[in-house]
Amino acid sequence: MVEQGAGHIVNVTSLAGLVSGAAFAAYVTTKQAVVGLSMSLRTEGEALGVKVSAVCPGFVSTSAFDTAVLVNADHKGFVDRMPTGLAMEAPRAARVILRGVANNRAIIPFPFYVRLLWWLYRLHPALLVPFSRWMARMLRAVRYSPTHKSDRL
Repeated sequence: MVEQGAGHIVNVTSLAGLVSGAAFAAYVTTKQAVVGLSMSLRTEGEALGVKVSAVCPGFVSTSAFDTAVLVNADHKGFVDRMPTGLAMEAPRAARVILRGVANNRAIIPFPFYVRLLWWLYRLHPALLVPFSRWMARMLRAVRYSPTHKSDRL
């Protein structure tokens, strides 16, 4: 891209790349690292004609939950507790991403609830503590329920 003087790198992360939360420390860490990498590369590549965007979606209707491998947790219990009713259809998500890339957006958060949570988190991180506590309780219930069956590799 540098040799040709143009290009656009699109890194896909998630809402967790923008907002910290309990019970997902490793996941949040990796997603926030992708956002940090993207913003650093964006600054470095700007003068060279290389653009960079970080896509930070919430739930998107894909088979990701169906194929996810969980350690020490009940897969069905986890999936049943996820707010998948908030999921955006994949073709619509693709259009949002393409529009963000066309507009050279640094961060492409979607849908609305992701932008809202990100805004609240930047305003005052403590505002999301109740949500984070809820997620931690939900995941503990899945991990440590009496009927728990592990989906270990």
